Amino acid sequence: MASYLQSSAKMLMFYIMLFNTTYATHDLAYPVSRTLRLTRKTRQVNAISTSHIDNKRPTTIEQGFEELATHATGMSTKIDILKNAFKQQCPIYQMGQFSTEYFLSPATYIHSDIKEMFQQCKREEFYPCREDLTFYAAVKYLDRGHFSTVRCILEMNSSNVHLRDENGDTALHWAAAQENLCIIAGLLNFGAVVNARGRNLRSPLHHAASNGRLDAISMLIKCGADVNAIDAAGNTPLTLSMLGNHINASCNLLSDGASPNTKYENGDTLLLRALKDNRFDMANKLLNYGASISLKGKTGESPLTLIAEKGDTEILRTMLNYAKPSDTQELARALQVAKDGAVVWVFADTVPYLFLGQPGENALLQSTKRCREDITKSLISLGVDPNIVDENGKSPLRLATENNCTACVAILKEQGDQPLPTKESTPQTEATNRDDGQVNRDDGQGMLERWQNKTKHLEMADEDGMTTLLRALKNKNVEEAEELLRAGANPNRKSLNRWTALHYASFNCSLKALHILIPKIEELNARTDTGSTPLHIAVENNQCHCVPILSQGGVDVNSRRHDMFTPLHIASALGFSTCISALLAEKANPNLKDRNGWTPLHVTAEKNHCQNIRVLIEGGADVNSTRDDMFTPLHVAAHWGFMPCITALVAAKADLNAKDKSGWAPIHIAAEKNQCQIIPVLAQAGADVNARRSDMYTALHIATHWGFMPCITALVAAKADLNARDKSGWAPIHIAAEKNQCQIIPVLAQAGADVNARRSDLYTALHIATHWGFMPCITALVAAKADLNAKDKSGWAPIHIASEKNQCHIIPVLAQAGADVNARRSDMYTALHIAAHWGFTQCITALVAAKADLNVRGKSGWAPIHIAVEKNQCQIIPVLAQAGADVNARRDDGWTALRIAKHWSYSECITSLVAAKAIE
Repeated sequence: MASYLQSSAKMLMFYIMLFNTTYATHDLAYPVSRTLRLTRKTRQVNAISTSHIDNKRPTTIEQGFEELATHATGMSTKIDILKNAFKQQCPIYQMGQFSTEYFLSPATYIHSDIKEMFQQCKREEFYPCREDLTFYAAVKYLDRGHFSTVRCILEMNSSNVHLRDENGDTALHWAAAQENLCIIAGLLNFGAVVNARGRNLRSPLHHAASNGRLDAISMLIKCGADVNAIDAAGNTPLTLSMLGNHINASCNLLSDGASPNTKYENGDTLLLRALKDNRFDMANKLLNYGASISLKGKTGESPLTLIAEKGDTEILRTMLNYAKPSDTQELARALQVAKDGAVVWVFADTVPYLFLGQPGENALLQSTKRCREDITKSLISLGVDPNIVDENGKSPLRLATENNCTACVAILKEQGDQPLPTKESTPQTEATNRDDGQVNRDDGQGMLERWQNKTKHLEMADEDGMTTLLRALKNKNVEEAEELLRAGANPNRKSLNRWTALHYASFNCSLKALHILIPKIEELNARTDTGSTPLHIAVENNQCHCVPILSQGGVDVNSRRHDMFTPLHIASALGFSTCISALLAEKANPNLKDRNGWTPLHVTAEKNHCQNIRVLIEGGADVNSTRDDMFTPLHVAAHWGFMPCITALVAAKADLNAKDKSGWAPIHIAAEKNQCQIIPVLAQAGADVNARRSDMYTALHIATHWGFMPCITALVAAKADLNARDKSGWAPIHIAAEKNQCQIIPVLAQAGADVNARRSDLYTALHIATHWGFMPCITALVAAKADLNAKDKSGWAPIHIASEKNQCHIIPVLAQAGADVNARRSDMYTALHIAAHWGFTQCITALVAAKADLNVRGKSGWAPIHIAVEKNQCQIIPVLAQAGADVNARRDDGWTALRIAKHWSYSECITSLVAAKAIE
């Protein structure tokens, strides 16, 4: 973890330097003398502009350009002013993006000017004009974008259209947010990805919608933007548009196919949130586009129940006009929570069918429980039967009496409601009233009539939708269920979660009940709210004896839940071997896939039910079936390190080198997850230990990246290629140095890895370790006889990189090991030149101690003392002078360090040079 944090910190510092400096790293790649070629005319202009900049010191882009534009007219003049200010280290030029923005004010330049500017800057090799930074400045920073700049840069290099900023956003994201239609069209014409995902997985359409950009929304959708794309927080463009209260933009998105039933991150639907926020205009528009009035949020609240509880009759009437048959269940819930009688009458006006049966009766029971006189009176006046009973045999009158609701009692007594028999009553016991051995036939007839009245309510359900029959089956009361069925109970009724009598019988494996119910059930494959059939329920509870009865009775053995799981998937996930055998005997398909492409064999491997692998394969399962990501069961087992499953799959002739969408084979997965015990098994079975991913990584690259020593040992023993290269020429030894896995370097080196292997840019592992300052890796590489003076494409040796990155503690180690401290880059610069350029005093001290040549010359005769003065590194001059550097050394053009300091008016450098007896 410490090495990871250290490398992360160094990477962070690298990017901070890259984006917040004047890009002097790139400047060093060119001879400094070239950047200083100024004509006499240029120097005169600089003399004017420098004083102006130093006095004013603008701090913003707008102020800075306004000041420059006032004092400069021609293209060359502008470049010269920028160059001079850049070298003077004026604060407004410290960022490359900053200076780029000055170049490209839309008020000043046209297309031809930009081309001329690029050509002149390339001739003079002036770095701040960079195409990628200019491109983003033109799109992102300038007012509403600068189309001619964008077009010019894309014509020169069309791949710039895919550039991303530090947040991962493309130019199209910014153009969409600013609604610059010209730039949007131009970017799309040059191949910009309309659905590209940036920060937080947002697409350009997300940006346009969140800012209410109507025209940008229309253009992006016409060009193929996904109107229902979801970002990392679960937001679609429509949800962002509504969060910003952009009504017109929201309507545009809805008309172009945005789902009106999308949910916010907190689970509220769009309609529910609009109603909560009293945004009724938006709610009306959502209803017009098909928003569901019954779709619930996370708390179980729906738009219907919300408005019914609030008692807003006008909004409720509007919503009920959009009611569908599928909303009946939620309508019933809303009726039960109605605020007052006025709400009930709105239901009666718009959905009168709701009062014809169970929903109206439930509402009456609820109103008497809640002592709501107004609602009770409204329901009675609408014709709801006052003689209904709940699951406990209690009528509305009894409930009102128990709750001391005198008003409801009075209303119900007016209707002639009488207490009904209790649950335990039967026609025989109540009809037979013996007095001295005689039957009171008149009273018995009345009791029979009341019992017959009660049988009308066999279908009465509680708040969970449970009828007496469903409850009996749930409680395994098969005899009671039989009596209820004989009395006329409907076996096809469903509870609120859509369970039928057959589901409950399957849940408890009531074989007798199954035999009774199957001939009576109209829909044998009825599904619960999760899509489960009775067979799913039976298998979930390991009721294997139910499987043949249900299958032979007509239940589909391959039926699917909403997640596309079949009963065989469930049995495989839970490891129910007997159920698996029973399902296969009933011809269940073992190769059906769920919504993610998982077969029962994948599920078995993922749950480590190795004993079922052979059963499934013998039943016809494809041992090499693939998920949507092309994972085979062997990939899954390798991921979790389940050795018994791997052994079983290998024995079943699974493809050992099968690859997923990214080219990952099981051997890669084992290395990635540090499943070292699996590598020998796969290798001995014939797996290719040098298999390549899409990026040409081998398992050894992966194990080295994470520092998994046991995996590396296993791969080395399996004869893995120690010098295999990825797409960029990285060998495992490079990865070890990059990730500071110093303990791995000796293992690789002793096994025969080339410690001087080169990447595509000719970097060795020692270059990389030096770049990051990983001393343990450097020590290990030096001990392994790494080439201390190896050079990359630009002639950089490790000693140059140590100086460039201010890794002063590394210089003595390299020097003592035999590195050439005077090694030269392609431009003849030494490490001392580089340290002087950056003003790294400690590096200079280390190089001086290592006997570096203090007067070595680069191209055009530049010595380290010249570089120090040119970059105004005045603190370096005494160090070099005291060490013996020639303070009067001359460049090829005859200039001394003192003349350079006077030219740039570096007073502190002049003082130091004069103290060192320098002459002009």
